[in-house]
Amino acid sequence: MMRLAMPKWVSLVWLLFPVFLGAAEFGGFDGSVRQFVLDQLGSFPGQITVSVLPPLYGLKPNRCVSPQLTLPSNAKLGAGRILVSARCDADENGRSWSGMVPVIVTLNAPHVVIRRTMNAGETLTSADVEIQNGAVTRPDVLTRLADLDGKVLRQGVVAGQALRPDMLRLPYIVLQGQTVQVQVMGEGFQVSTQGQALANAIMGQNVQVRAGTGRVLTGVVTGPGTIQVAP
Repeated sequence: MMRLAMPKWVSLVWLLFPVFLGAAEFGGFDGSVRQFVLDQLGSFPGQITVSVLPPLYGLKPNRCVSPQLTLPSNAKLGAGRILVSARCDADENGRSWSGMVPVIVTLNAPHVVIRRTMNAGETLTSADVEIQNGAVTRPDVLTRLADLDGKVLRQGVVAGQALRPDMLRLPYIVLQGQTVQVQVMGEGFQVSTQGQALANAIMGQNVQVRAGTGRVLTGVVTGPGTIQVAP
């Protein structure tokens, strides 16, 4: 039977295959870094792109055993450049690796923007906001118009600015200095009196009240101008 000789290039491929495999394993590490960043960003109703760049110093490892990934304590998650601290345990040859890996994040989604410049304390209406599709800098932007009507701005905004939940609040239904109805409720009894609110407050918020006797009480806002105090 005639035997065919194996070409030399085939032998070279088999010799080089472990090297290619080792390099491919770093692709798995890139995937781990990418998934870590996605997990940190949390739920986002749009498109997130995470690009993993070469480490700041030194070369990429061929392998990474049990990658341990963390963010610096001062890291701000959002669109742009993020540094991920990476550490690899020692492999079978006793080689470990650690370094800072830059990551570029881009965020795109339909989001709520302001249609006109507004000041802090102004109340939003449906005419003041709209949905735009495009890049955003943070993952916590508002993406629905529902429940925005009647909310109050905590800060000034300019036309085209994306809105976030921390920029809005419920309207105050108790105002500082306002004469309010104070209800003291206990088992089997209820006493009502008047007092003066010492701060602004929204529905369900704790607020201090000065009663007619001069005593300062703390209660919960249960309605416009109404505060309930535990006995």
